[in-house]
Amino acid sequence: MSHNSPLRYFMYARKSSETEDRQTQSIETQITRLRELQQRKNLPVVGEPLTEACSAREPGKRPVFNQMLERIKRGEANGILTWHISRLSRNPVDSAQISWLLQTGVIQSIETPERPYLPNDNVLFMALEGAMANQYLLDLSRNVKSGMLRRVEKGILPNKCALGYRNVQIDNEHIIVKDDQRFDLIKKMWDMVLSESHTPAKVLEIANTMWGLKTRKTKHGGDKTLSRSTIYKILSNPFYMGLIQFNGKLYQGNHVAMVTPQEYDQVQIILGKKTQARPKKHSFPFTGTMICGECRGAITAETKVRFSKKQNRNLVHCYYHCGHQKKHVTCHQRGGISSEELEAMIDEKLRKSTILPEFTAWALSVLQDRHQLEIDTSNSLYENQQKALLDLEKQRGNLLQMKMKAQISDDDFTTLRNQINTEVNRLRVAVSNTEHKADNWLENAEKVFFFARDAHEAFATGDDHRKKEILLSLGYNIILKDKKLNIDANEWLVPIQNDYPALEKEHIRLEQSDCNDDNKKEALALTHTKWLGDRDSNPNKQIQSLLSYHWTIPQE
Repeated sequence: MSHNSPLRYFMYARKSSETEDRQTQSIETQITRLRELQQRKNLPVVGEPLTEACSAREPGKRPVFNQMLERIKRGEANGILTWHISRLSRNPVDSAQISWLLQTGVIQSIETPERPYLPNDNVLFMALEGAMANQYLLDLSRNVKSGMLRRVEKGILPNKCALGYRNVQIDNEHIIVKDDQRFDLIKKMWDMVLSESHTPAKVLEIANTMWGLKTRKTKHGGDKTLSRSTIYKILSNPFYMGLIQFNGKLYQGNHVAMVTPQEYDQVQIILGKKTQARPKKHSFPFTGTMICGECRGAITAETKVRFSKKQNRNLVHCYYHCGHQKKHVTCHQRGGISSEELEAMIDEKLRKSTILPEFTAWALSVLQDRHQLEIDTSNSLYENQQKALLDLEKQRGNLLQMKMKAQISDDDFTTLRNQINTEVNRLRVAVSNTEHKADNWLENAEKVFFFARDAHEAFATGDDHRKKEILLSLGYNIILKDKKLNIDANEWLVPIQNDYPALEKEHIRLEQSDCNDDNKKEALALTHTKWLGDRDSNPNKQIQSLLSYHWTIPQE
């Protein structure tokens, strides 16, 4: 097909999920919007819409997409009509292929509801959008893996549990409980293999034919008899002894174990397998957070058992100390501090960052008022930005009409179009910032005040994971030296640590004074305002570093 041939488009829609009931509505919505665009711009479309439910993360994995490009190369069409450029590619290989076909004129137009892509466009914008689509997948994968790891470290299985158990949700918490229909039968299978009275194959036959044991029925399958591979998966799965296997490592789970570690090991020997190394039962919540103040090596922890004459039994104590793991570096730090001593020092630093609940309520009330003003300002700004975008779209359309009527030279057309495109992209970024600005700073400000109000109590009552989160939220460069803990406070806590004690002292003095309630309220408000008024008027600037830390707003 000649590069000057009339435009003819393939309509292409894609959904990442391959599950039919999850993909249908999304693809239908895309097709509906694309038909509206087709009618509005009077675009000629070849054949029926091309659709597929397939991830674009890896190149060469989408048969419909690959066939479409081959048909374009054969000249059946020279344009693509799609919902967004990310529908065509989320990997650099396919992005490069699309970009090259567009630059060489094989593809003369890619139309999306947002904007068209033409051969003589600046390739930077298309490359940037393709890179953003690829980066989105990378970030998504990284965040999902990180979230799954956090769940595993808390003893929660991040996916479907093993046969004999059920995934349930109680009070917004996903937990694993016994499957009353299958737990005892699976346990009996373990016992039969342990007694060596039955081979795994015989146990499988009994379970299928005599017990009628079947897998759990799910929305898309299940309710089937056990296969030969299933019985060996059951007998090899450390989940049944209370552990969770994730990324090649074992973690202690919160579910009820079906067999003991000794029974599990015995079955592995019967099956001719080696036993797996299991995680230590001792919990050291603060390892991985501190470094030695002398050699800059990691602080490690260990347990020591000492006999107590008073209690007439052995007591287990946890101690934190330098691991002396840096080669060719001499470190004179010896001994260590107990977990109780370390927690007492952390607790003392938390006290310096704790504010009165009364001040928290007042501060959040002030922030809510500021937030409403920010929303009002943002709404007005958003409307102006949207109007400016519409005006630019009209200018771009008029410019194209002028070029088609030869009312403007090619050079002038290119210069003006590039100017308009630059301004459109700038406005789109501004619109996105406007949409999120008000909500973001209020959320971050609330985190600061909730942390200052609740962290001390949360540390005293929280589990090991929570205590570690709070320590990391206190600051950075956490150093242990000469049995002393030093932390460089996060920027957002510095005003509280430096200025708040005087405010609290004045607050308590006024609360205990004999002046009437109106005078007292006025004096308290003046005191509070003086402290908060010294801060920067942009809350984001004060508390933006909080985004890097682990504290989350508690559920009221």
